Amino acid sequence: MMKTLSAVFLTCLLLMGAVFSHAEALSLAGEGWESVEVSSGLDSSAALEGYIDRAFGLRTEITKRDARLSGLNLKIYNLLKPLVQQVAAGELGSTVFEIDVGSDAEGLVYSLDQLKKVNPDLVSIRTETGDIAAGVMDAYFILAGFDIRTVVNALIANLSYDLYWFNKTYSYKRYVYSDGYSVGKISVFQNQKMVVSMHVAPEFSADQADHSTSFNTDLAASISSAAETARGIAAQHAEEGDAQKLRSFKDAICELSSYNYDAVRQGAPYGNPWQLIWVFDGDPETKVVCEGYAKAFKYLCELSAFQASVSVSLVTGTLGSSNHMWNLVSVDGGFSYLVDVTNCDEGMAGYPDYLFMAGYSERYQSGGNTGYIFNFKDNSHSLTYIYDSTTINLYSADQIAVSDRNYSDENVPAVEKTGACGSQLTWTLYKDGLLIITGTGVMDDLPETVKPWSSEQVPVRKILIQDGVTSIGENAFSQCESLSEVYLPNSLTKIGASAFEGCTSLQSIRLPAGVSSIGDYAFSECERLSAFQLAPDSPVFSVSEDGVLFTRDRKTLVCYPAGKTVSSYQVPFATVEIGVGAFRGCANLSEILIPDSVTKINDAAFLFCSGLTEVILPNHLQRLNYMAFAGCDGLARLSIPLALTHVEPYAFYGCKSLMDIHYAGTAEQWSAVQTEEGNDPLLTAEKHYLPVCVNFTLPASLTAIEEEAFAGLPAGTVVQMPENIASIGDGAFGDGVLLVTDAGSYAAGWANKHGVRWVEPPNQN
Repeated sequence: MMKTLSAVFLTCLLLMGAVFSHAEALSLAGEGWESVEVSSGLDSSAALEGYIDRAFGLRTEITKRDARLSGLNLKIYNLLKPLVQQVAAGELGSTVFEIDVGSDAEGLVYSLDQLKKVNPDLVSIRTETGDIAAGVMDAYFILAGFDIRTVVNALIANLSYDLYWFNKTYSYKRYVYSDGYSVGKISVFQNQKMVVSMHVAPEFSADQADHSTSFNTDLAASISSAAETARGIAAQHAEEGDAQKLRSFKDAICELSSYNYDAVRQGAPYGNPWQLIWVFDGDPETKVVCEGYAKAFKYLCELSAFQASVSVSLVTGTLGSSNHMWNLVSVDGGFSYLVDVTNCDEGMAGYPDYLFMAGYSERYQSGGNTGYIFNFKDNSHSLTYIYDSTTINLYSADQIAVSDRNYSDENVPAVEKTGACGSQLTWTLYKDGLLIITGTGVMDDLPETVKPWSSEQVPVRKILIQDGVTSIGENAFSQCESLSEVYLPNSLTKIGASAFEGCTSLQSIRLPAGVSSIGDYAFSECERLSAFQLAPDSPVFSVSEDGVLFTRDRKTLVCYPAGKTVSSYQVPFATVEIGVGAFRGCANLSEILIPDSVTKINDAAFLFCSGLTEVILPNHLQRLNYMAFAGCDGLARLSIPLALTHVEPYAFYGCKSLMDIHYAGTAEQWSAVQTEEGNDPLLTAEKHYLPVCVNFTLPASLTAIEEEAFAGLPAGTVVQMPENIASIGDGAFGDGVLLVTDAGSYAAGWANKHGVRWVEPPNQN
């Protein structure tokens, strides 16, 4: 592993009056020098990798900045540039550069009086200790009309890759020589020449010294030789078909490489640019780990032309319990195939081609981790590849979606039918149930019933939406009951209403960060969907640790996955609003704890939550929306706050088990609540009004209640809490007990924390 570059030292020998040989000038280094550190903004690994890319013919020049130079600055830049490039290519071992600027250097020798015209505060060129006085060099560069700092900044900007051997920071070091002169003068030129010494980082130097000016040309030679070998392999197989070309590249890498077991045992990290070189350098001593195999395969593919559209990605994660890097290969924009060249090498688990252009056997999904299980052809054993956060955050879901079949020219399924679903979007349904949508722009909204890709013979099983698509239309895939996998692109910004409603086989979904709009019921009744996943840095949405979808500020609960198996859920206390259809079809929930922070429960929020047996509405809820709890046929008990004034149509339609309603007010106050049509269960259930149903009142002097003190109270018991209560032990009250206490009291806070029902006294509202 190459070390990180430390500091880049630029030495400009600034000479005065007297004539010196360059050796003499350099021998004075360190006498009266002044340093200024500047960052190049590019670390050694990135610079080296960029240079390697260019050596392989894969990367062009970066943004040029020499257009900003003029006059002497531009001339010095043009003189130094080829010298820097020769060092990078291994053609020049010394980094002490002598440049001849010719007549442009004439007259650029200045006395103190001349320097004071620029900076009147100067009193001498040198201090008593021999150092250059502050401000002298700045005044000199102004008079001379150039600045070596500007030149070096341009070199770093334009030749960052060629300067991979340079340290990351550098210092301008300068001195003045005035021996034998009564009046000092300063110049950076001697006989129209300048000497610039660029120090080499130890790992690239011939002598491994900290301030070496001697470059190890063997390193550059190895880059050049490896690049030539790689280009030769690409050229050798240029006329082969796509499938054979990919296989030939895999075979060539395995032939050239040996696995570095020692490096793995020592925990070699990723990010070493030399891994690629060591594959192609012809040196049996330079063994590689998975990074070398994977990068070499990607580079050979990028050096080549294919008949189809072939895209090769580098991905990282774990293989079993170990960190690993491998490739994904996509052909014509479809699903990718796994290529693990490392494990196709002789002696490895997948030798010779079990893990080459392979489709998965099973999907891996656990605790938010996404991956694939690959069974070998003889079914003797399997390997599990799990993406890490770096890969998941770097790629969109469509880019790392893996095929469930191995690749071959003959293994492409026939097309069932195809068509358009937007002005610039087309779709293709294959006979294996794969639906691919391609193009750019917005998808059409679709009817609730028959979709263009509906087929009795071939139900949609997987959906791959490619990059460029910006929206999913309303009802686009609703009621696709066989749909189990969906892969969305980074370009997506909108998911229409009911887009995936009723997709009862859908197991996971990862939302791109750019999605800013999700329509009502988009994921309702997806009864196997247990958690949402979300790309990082979404400005609009967030996902809780347990996979529930919220707005970014966590004030609105957008969707609770219907496939979650837990029976109880407590809405977070910061939540203000329950979204439209947020819990629709969540049949597994038997208990929902809604905090008092919630002030709005939207339409159909709990529609068809058939497992709910009891609901305590929050104390500050004033209105219950359309069909909010419709179809909750297991709901037996309901607690209603005094704040409620309006129940919209069908809010409790079909709640046939509702037997008891606890209302935090009087019968007269209940009669004032506006209840619209379709809410017959509210009329037929037995009402328990707070003033007449308090079972007992705790003494006003009571300040503490011990653990399990009232654990034996039956469900439905109403307890009036004292005002001064300051301590309540765990399990102090049994399930189903209703506490009467003031909002903001210790008892109310304790009840919220422990999921115990409570209401405010009627006279508090």
